[in-house]
Amino acid sequence: RRSAEALAADEQAKKHSGVAQRINRALSTPPNPHRADGAHRSVHPSLNTANAGVTRTEPVRPLKELYLDPLVARACSEFLEEHHRADVLRAHGLEPRHRVLLVGPPGNGKTSLAEAMAYELGLPLLTVRYDAVVTSYLGETAQRLRRLFDSVRTESCVLFFDEFDALGASRGEANDVGEIRRVLNSFLQFVEEPNTTDSLIVATTNRPSSLDLALARRFDRTIELTSADTAIEVAQ
Repeated sequence: RRSAEALAADEQAKKHSGVAQRINRALSTPPNPHRADGAHRSVHPSLNTANAGVTRTEPVRPLKELYLDPLVARACSEFLEEHHRADVLRAHGLEPRHRVLLVGPPGNGKTSLAEAMAYELGLPLLTVRYDAVVTSYLGETAQRLRRLFDSVRTESCVLFFDEFDALGASRGEANDVGEIRRVLNSFLQFVEEPNTTDSLIVATTNRPSSLDLALARRFDRTIELTSADTAIEVAQ
């Protein structure tokens, strides 16, 4: 244990915060003989009691196992580097970007890329389950979103919204209803609140034109995966 703690401190001194966090998390987590690598783990206690709309996964796929278009690889490296060197940015009064939107056609690895980004940062991946968050009752969806955002501030994580257009569709669409407008207004408010745990919000969509314009602008970075084979897992 002393050797592992010394290794974590050395990696932190080298600004390899992702590696250091994974080591420290392993030291603080009791072993579970019934869990295989990559299996789903129980949700963080605060999330489990406050909101059942997320599934927690410990990412096991590193970025090097994905085939990335050079432009996409560069954009991901720049985004991750900001978080690896967050202390340097903050020393100059800046903050790393915390909200990224992944855009591309279905089946080109957006979800795999989100998992790889969480792995590189040493953070758990919390995937939002819309069936447990979105309801037909007036105002309840916004309340559940509030509990979700409040809960993830208790620990650093990657909050992942897959197929984000299901939640963030434009308020001007023909099938727009009042509840969706209220949900979007609440979401806009939540994502603007200060980030106190270095958590990331990662969302994916294959229909960027359907996203509400004000919501799309809230993302600090948009990474577009255009080719059909972008971010696919490298064949072993």
